Amino acid sequence: MEFRTKKEIQVINSLKEKGFEEDIIRRALKRTNSYDENELVECIAELLNNPQLIDEEEKEKQRLLDQIKERKLEQLREKEYLERIKQRIAESRLDKPKIMVEESEVQKTKPVFGECTVKVRYEEKSVILHLNKDDTVEVLRNKVKDAFSIKNFKMRIFNPSKELINDSENMNEAGLVPNGVVIIE
Repeated sequence: MEFRTKKEIQVINSLKEKGFEEDIIRRALKRTNSYDENELVECIAELLNNPQLIDEEEKEKQRLLDQIKERKLEQLREKEYLERIKQRIAESRLDKPKIMVEESEVQKTKPVFGECTVKVRYEEKSVILHLNKDDTVEVLRNKVKDAFSIKNFKMRIFNPSKELINDSENMNEAGLVPNGVVIIE
């Protein structure tokens, strides 16, 4: 439903009384943007004498309607596509096995290999060594020799930053319990 002003309604009724059809009056109003009856009558005469003007307007109107339909169709396709993607995501979530472990089921266990885990870095390599907390730095030094096949080296830790030079010091005293990182220089 179109909104019409009182003036527009008066002009339409006046021109209808003179024998013009409402459709052609509305076209003239649209083309002229005027309520002057003389100007509107001239425009109506031009439209009636040149039917191709009406055809062009109809074609433009149809073209705009087609564009609107195409946009709506494209939006519908996009919506369907998004729905299919959502459906696939939902299906893939259902397919994945869900493993839920309650905290009460989880039991803390002692490390299998010892009470102390030390990550040792040398050049581009690193190894993880497992020791007991009572093992000495000398035991660590021997394991490093075996792991990297090296003879002369220095061992350094960073937290607190110090060099491990006392071979009789145990892992706890060296600050490597329960775990630590040793850099070989």
